Amino acid sequence: MDKKKILWFLVFVLLVGLTLYTLITTSKTFTFEGFVTYMKQANPFWIVCAVICMLLYILFEGISIKCLTGFLGTKTSVRKGFIYSAADIFFSAITPSATGGQPASAFFMMTDGIPASVTAMSLILNIALYTVSIIIIGLVSVIFFPEVYMNFDILSRVLVVLGFVIQIVCVASFLIVVYKDKVLFKILDKLIGVAKKLHLTKSASKKRKKLEKIATEYKECSSAVANRFGIIVKILIYNILQRLSQIGVTACVFLAVGGNVAAIPRVFATQGCVILGSNAVPVPGAVGVADYLFLEGFRGVVPESDIINIELLSRGISFYGCIILCVIIVAVCYLIDKKRIRKAKEG
Repeated sequence: MDKKKILWFLVFVLLVGLTLYTLITTSKTFTFEGFVTYMKQANPFWIVCAVICMLLYILFEGISIKCLTGFLGTKTSVRKGFIYSAADIFFSAITPSATGGQPASAFFMMTDGIPASVTAMSLILNIALYTVSIIIIGLVSVIFFPEVYMNFDILSRVLVVLGFVIQIVCVASFLIVVYKDKVLFKILDKLIGVAKKLHLTKSASKKRKKLEKIATEYKECSSAVANRFGIIVKILIYNILQRLSQIGVTACVFLAVGGNVAAIPRVFATQGCVILGSNAVPVPGAVGVADYLFLEGFRGVVPESDIINIELLSRGISFYGCIILCVIIVAVCYLIDKKRIRKAKEG
């Protein structure tokens, strides 16, 4: 982890601390003893289901990446895909607008020998379809459950609309990258030229040759998926399942604490709006924003006295628990890869 990522990690930890402090101190009904009792009274079966949903959230992205790399001519395993997914989820959480996720995945993918062009195309397509899945789930939530959307306050509704607009812009940008690759590589070539003029690089010609090689490979990958809607639909389904798994954590926690099964569609719709709205602000892990939207959205779903408890329990599994698991996976795999590379050099 470089200095910049360490800085953002510290910012992330600070935001988490401030958010939890605000939630706890501003609530008139919350107590630590009450929260512990609340967790003890939760149905263990549904809590286990919530944890399984959290694991599926990581797994479905891994399967998606595995399918994409295999389609582009480089086979990998589901286990490896799980690792790439964990790296993406952890670094996306600690960097603004999830900018650190794809580079982290790319590091592990290329360390495993996956070509740069295949890595780039796989991650670009995956994040594009991941974004489309957010739009689809958000639209379904608002269109079929308008009362859920109207249950939010004005600020939350603005965030949901803004999140929708931002995701549309992101998808349009990804389409340009995939289908207008010449534009992308012209921009990169110009940046190399600017870097040379500013004396930021000493080997502009070598970088251009490397860029040309990647551009050729990238064009081959881009052509392979340009009109193959079958694989695109397949990856989109995996991404929708990934998002539904994340929402499933909240639904399972809701049932664990005695929630009515009949209210599950509303729970899904509310969480769908929360996900869309939390993508409107470039805050690491949407910390604070997602919590605020959750509290606003679920005021009409759970009793006021329980809302902080269910938010902490749900978010604790779907986000904080997931992040802890992902950082353990990333750290272990990084150390293993580092040891393997050192042995290879010594041998």
